[in-house]
Amino acid sequence: MELMGAYEQSLDSSGRIVRSIRSHHLGRETACEGWNVYDVLGHLIGTTLMYGAGGLSDGEKLESAEIGSDPGWTFALAAKTALDTFAAPGAMEQTFRTPAGEVPGSVALGLALTEAAVHGWDIATASGKSGTIDVEVAESLLAFHRSESAPEWRSGPGALFGPQVPVGDDASPSDRLVAFLGRRPKVVVPAPGLPPSTR
Repeated sequence: MELMGAYEQSLDSSGRIVRSIRSHHLGRETACEGWNVYDVLGHLIGTTLMYGAGGLSDGEKLESAEIGSDPGWTFALAAKTALDTFAAPGAMEQTFRTPAGEVPGSVALGLALTEAAVHGWDIATASGKSGTIDVEVAESLLAFHRSESAPEWRSGPGALFGPQVPVGDDASPSDRLVAFLGRRPKVVVPAPGLPPSTR
């Protein structure tokens, strides 16, 4: 699957996940160490807005966005802007200033896809839903990161993801992807004492 098609599919999938979130999910811890669902939502919307704007401006730092009273609507607007930006003529050759440094649009697209797919997984698993990433999307992202990931993306204060987590040879593409990006695949059960997730 081409990255653009995978990105569109992941934004749609993550949009459904975001729309399913209820207030009792927001405080749940996610696979992103130190971040709960509210934090990951704000970060996901903020990064999607950043890519929609063509990257960070000079001297600008990535900021989490306010999720507002309707996070699903906020994310949908950000997603449309990001898709339009990457679909524009010449976007793949354009330079994007990102938290990973200045990269061509083709690499920025892979990073944006990572945000959409993997943070969607973070939010889904933390809220007791299936976080399985589509097979073709996961395989496309694995190929991208094995080809493009720089060592500094995984270490240092500005690391984008943590050390790779070992998984078995029979692991699914989704599990292999999240493990490659420093997350431990797991079956998630809604936290005791909290209402069941709205599916």
